[in-house]
Order: sequence, then structure tokens, then C-alpha cells
Amino acid sequence: MSPPLSPDLERLGAALTAATTRSAAARRHRIDVGRRLAACLTVGLIVLAASPSHVGPAQSPASGLLGLQDAVASPRDPCDPPHGTAAGCLVESPPPQVR
Repeated sequence: MSPPLSPDLERLGAALTAATTRSAAARRHRIDVGRRLAACLTVGLIVLAASPSHVGPAQSPASGLLGLQDAVASPRDPCDPPHGTAAGCLVESPPPQVR
């Protein structure tokens, strides 16, 4: 067995061991972050590739500011209010999907 080290060498060994441990932990952390980033990018590319390419915008590009002109200009049926049924409104012939 070797003789015990001097206190200076003992502290140096402990400092080198701690520095090596920190360096290895930092390397493992960088590798983990890289793997997570690669996994997220891969999933994002798969979702992008799986989405249909023919999907267009929800509103036509020719519509005005937020489509407000269409909402104001469209005539509203008095028997079809936006929040429920109108009082006293009777539909003479219901559409075929209701029958």
C-alpha cells in the first residue's frame, strides 16, 4: 500500500475529482438537451409532413379587414338569430335534414 498523500496533494486530488464530475454532468446535460431538441424537431416535421397540403386559409384573401364587411352585408333571417330561437317565429317548411 502506498503512503498517505500530503494535505496539498489530497486537496488537489479532491478538486480534480470534483471538476471532472461537474464536467461530466454538464456534458450529459448538453447531450440530453440535444436529444430532446432532436426529438421535438422530428415530431414537428412528422406532423408537418402528415398534415394535408391542400388546406387553405379559413377566409378568402379578398375579404376585407377581419371579414367585417361580409358580416355586416349579409342579410339575416329573422327566424334564425345567433343565440337561440326567435319568439313567435314559425318555419312553414323545415329543411330536409330536420324532417
